[in-house]
Amino acid sequence: MARKIAALSPELIAAVKRLVPPTDLADGLKAEHGAWADLVSGSLPARLMTRALEHGVQTPEGERDLESLMRDVAATLWRPQAYSAGVASTDSSTTTGISRSV
Repeated sequence: MARKIAALSPELIAAVKRLVPPTDLADGLKAEHGAWADLVSGSLPARLMTRALEHGVQTPEGERDLESLMRDVAATLWRPQAYSAGVASTDSSTTTGISRSV
């Protein structure tokens, strides 16, 4: 469980921390909406989906183990040595990190 939590993006962890515990349902729903909006805006979702497509997320093999594939792809986005200002390094040893072949 700890490894799964540690593999989550800092943005997702921060969003969850802002949500727990809501003191009132209306405040909790507003906080949840704000956290979701923060997660789906900006460049991160587009980068995540682009990398996922590059690594076979829409293939039968990728769909069979979607959670692992997405966690592997996400991990490549949050490694500072793999990305600098959102641009992939040209050194394939630091950018791939995906153990499956698709």
